[in-house]
Amino acid sequence: MQGLAAALIAPQTMSLIVHLFPAERRGRGLGVGGAVGGAAMAAGPVIGGLLITWTGWLGIFLVNLPVGIAGWIAAARLLPDWHPAEEHRLDLWGIALSCLGLTALVVGVRSGEAYDWGTLAGPVTIPTVLAFGAVCLAVFVWCQHCDTHEPLLPLRLFHNRDFSAADAGAGAGAGGAMGSATGGLFLPLPIYL
Repeated sequence: MQGLAAALIAPQTMSLIVHLFPAERRGRGLGVGGAVGGAAMAAGPVIGGLLITWTGWLGIFLVNLPVGIAGWIAAARLLPDWHPAEEHRLDLWGIALSCLGLTALVVGVRSGEAYDWGTLAGPVTIPTVLAFGAVCLAVFVWCQHCDTHEPLLPLRLFHNRDFSAADAGAGAGAGGAMGSATGGLFLPLPIYL
């Protein structure tokens, strides 16, 4: 339940910051949000190690209850009551196709070596899983192109030269390097600590 709640909360933070801060102060708000996230990533393994040492492994989950309740109360008192001006709809086909496609690609790539790039079960092979993922993502892109109302990924964003350059060029490289550096620490750092 806590993982589901965290997954629901995480994407909301940036949209809330963008809504609350005027354009000229938005960079500062996003910077503070990023700094808090970075501090949490640095402090999390240490605090988690202390909690496990003092209370056992259940302490990691129990500490989230009072922190979550305090956050809920603070949000109710400090944040303005904001609702989007217009109704939005979920692109359920886009969600399903992107989830299926990405999951199949990840399973295929991650399990390929373990199954010697051959059969997973019955007629299902690693190449079949990878092909299924690629087809799902191709259909996803086609559906996003056809959906002119509210697609999950508005392809018109890629018409913006700045967005495309940041997404495909230095931004993707910097994001990949940062993800590799921080993600690579998740296994050895807790073991070391």
